[in-house]
Amino acid sequence: MLTNEQKQRYNAFWNHSLSGGCLMYTYLHADWSDAEDVFGVAETPEWVQNRWLDLGARVKNETYRIEHETFYADGFPTVFVNMGPGSLAACIGGDFECARDTVWFDTNPIIKDFKNLPEIKLNTDSKMWKLCEDYTTKLGENSNGRYFTSMADIGGSLDILASLRGTNDLLYDLYDTPDEIKELSGRVAEYWKAKHNHLYNIAQKYQKGMTSWMPVWCEGRYHPLQCDFGAMISPDMFDEFAMPGIKEQTEFLDYSVFHLDGPNMIPHLDSLLSLPRLDAVQWSAGAGNPDELDESYFDMYNKIQRAGKNVVLFAGTDVPRIEKILKAVNPNQLYISAGGHDKHEVEAVVELAKKIV
Repeated sequence: MLTNEQKQRYNAFWNHSLSGGCLMYTYLHADWSDAEDVFGVAETPEWVQNRWLDLGARVKNETYRIEHETFYADGFPTVFVNMGPGSLAACIGGDFECARDTVWFDTNPIIKDFKNLPEIKLNTDSKMWKLCEDYTTKLGENSNGRYFTSMADIGGSLDILASLRGTNDLLYDLYDTPDEIKELSGRVAEYWKAKHNHLYNIAQKYQKGMTSWMPVWCEGRYHPLQCDFGAMISPDMFDEFAMPGIKEQTEFLDYSVFHLDGPNMIPHLDSLLSLPRLDAVQWSAGAGNPDELDESYFDMYNKIQRAGKNVVLFAGTDVPRIEKILKAVNPNQLYISAGGHDKHEVEAVVELAKKIV
C-alpha cells in the first residue's frame, strides 16, 4: 500500500523534518461509467438507507473505487469509515438520521434541561457503535493489503454536545450552566478516547499505521480534531470551554491536526497554535468563500508554519494556483490532497511538486 520512501516522507512530515518538497497526495478519480449501482434505484427512501446501512454493498462499492483509482506521488489507497460527522453522539444516548449525503445527529436532541439530565453513557450495544465497529471490521477483512481502513469521524466534544442538546440551547448553556457543560464535556472526552481506542485496535489487526477522513498516513495514532461549534463563540469562551478538551486530545494522541472550518474559526487560531502537541492545521474555507488555494490565505498559512505547525489543504488540480502556493509557503511544511479526472492535469501537479522543494 505504501512504499518505504512514502512511509519515510509521512513520518518526516509528522516529525517536522520533511525535505524534498510538500506531501502531494495525488490521484486520478475512478471512472464510474461502467460500474453497477450496487444500491439499486436512486433517490428513494430505501436507497438513502442502503447508502449508509448496507455495509456489504458499501464495501463492494469502495472495492471498485480502489481498483479503478490511480495514485501518484504520496498518494495511496484508503477507505474512509464514513458513518457521518460526530458519530459518537449516537453512541452515548443520541439518535441519528440518514440523509442523501450525510448522517445527521442533531435532529432529535435528547437533553431538554440540566435538572432532568438523561443518561449519557457509552453504549457499546447502540446501533451506531455496531455500525462503526462492523464497517471497520468488514473493510479490514476485505482489504488484503490493498488499502488502508480509516478511523471513523468521532467528532469534537462540544460538537457532540450540540447534537445532544441543540446548538442554540447549548449557546445559552455556556452562560447559564457553565459548570454542567464543563463536566459533561469532560465525560464526552473520555467516551471519545474509548471509541478511538476501540476502532484503532480493530484496524490494526489488518494494517500497520492509520488514516482518517483526511488521507494522511501515520505510523502512530492521530486524529483530525475539531470544534465547529467554536465558530459561534468568542475567543474567551473558546479558551474556557473548548481548549482544555482539545489540549487533552493532543496529549492522548501521538500526533494531531486541527480542522479549522471557515472564517469564523480564525479568531481561535492563536490559541490553537499555542498547543505544543498540535502538529498541523487543516484549513477548510467553507461554502461561499474563496477556496483554499486563494492568495488571501497565504499569510495565515505562513503564520501557521512559523508556529512550527504543518498546513494541510484539499485542492483540485489547478496547476498555476498550486504553483503559487508552493512558492508562497514552505513546501516542506505542507500537505496537499489534489485529485482530479484529467490524467494530464494530475501528472502536471506531480511534476510541479518535484520542482519546488
